[in-house]
Amino acid sequence: MSTSAQDYGGATARHRWMRFLPARWRDDRGVAAVEFAIILPVMLGLYLSTAVTTKAYMATRKVALVARALADIASRQTAATGNPTVVDSDMTSFFAAAATIMSPYTSSTLKMTLSRIDVIKDSSSNLWAFTNWSVTNNSGTARPCNGTNSSFVLSKATWATDSSTYPLLTGDVSVTTSGYQKYLPPEYTQSGAPTGFLIVADVYYTYNPGFTFRVFNWSNLTSINTGWTQAFWSRTGLPIVGSSLSTNATKCTQNNSSNRTS
Repeated sequence: MSTSAQDYGGATARHRWMRFLPARWRDDRGVAAVEFAIILPVMLGLYLSTAVTTKAYMATRKVALVARALADIASRQTAATGNPTVVDSDMTSFFAAAATIMSPYTSSTLKMTLSRIDVIKDSSSNLWAFTNWSVTNNSGTARPCNGTNSSFVLSKATWATDSSTYPLLTGDVSVTTSGYQKYLPPEYTQSGAPTGFLIVADVYYTYNPGFTFRVFNWSNLTSINTGWTQAFWSRTGLPIVGSSLSTNATKCTQNNSSNRTS
């Protein structure tokens, strides 16, 4: 028997068998609609997750631009004579200018911190970083005066017994990690790195997608946290003084250069 004959015979047998089924079981109308209803949640989930992921990535890039702009404009402070200074009105302008970069994304969840961190060399040629001042915006996290690096011994006796003067720890820690503010990237304190005055911007952002995926019970996609740290050296090479800062400011007077030896 040929293959075509076998196929015909099989089809005929199936046809005879189908006649014994109820009519509603043999009715294939609406099959396409049923199939579409089955795959619709999957298609919709893939489409929405792709859209949310793309927008979240774009927001992440915006956060990086905010951090770079914030540190850049602050590091450019100059003065006709003496050291450049920053006051509360300067900080308001810096934060406002940087926040506009987030457009068209909302800046309501944008947390920013701007700090001056001094990198010094001790008598053994080891490099250490200290917070001099730190100003927060929209509930950002200040850089601590005490970085908890207790292995450091200061050259002055009063500092050697004062744990609040320990410097920042060395580590490449993400802004989205708890305790990140105690760390500075290792390239600023590794052997051969320069000393000077860093302006560091820490930016933390929570992206809330318009669609929360709760219908799929994807609770991990209700919000996406991202952050960026950017540092620039003072463009003049001089310390940018923030002694007059008061609004949301942490001033580490014990870390002033007059209190330590290089």
